[in-house]
Amino acid sequence: MDQPFNVQYVRSETELRRYELLVVDSDLCATFIDSAWMQLTLGNREHAQKALAYAERALEVMEGFLPRVMNGQQQSEIRSRLGELRKSLDAIHD
Repeated sequence: MDQPFNVQYVRSETELRRYELLVVDSDLCATFIDSAWMQLTLGNREHAQKALAYAERALEVMEGFLPRVMNGQQQSEIRSRLGELRKSLDAIHD
């Protein structure tokens, strides 16, 4: 016998996966920022610029998804991560 489609379950799984995606993306963005710092330290400005461009793009994507995170605590956590990443990027640009 077929089981009924559970909309609430699908919504909750979608919400969880969206949050997990943003956490992973923020980690990836941090990796790009670390790479940019290392490349600058090594004097490789071209590779540093590429890493910075990837980090900037990752931040843009995360900022676009953030309003769709419905859980207030998760949204606050991601917003905090984005703020820290932005500070790190701004420090490199200065």
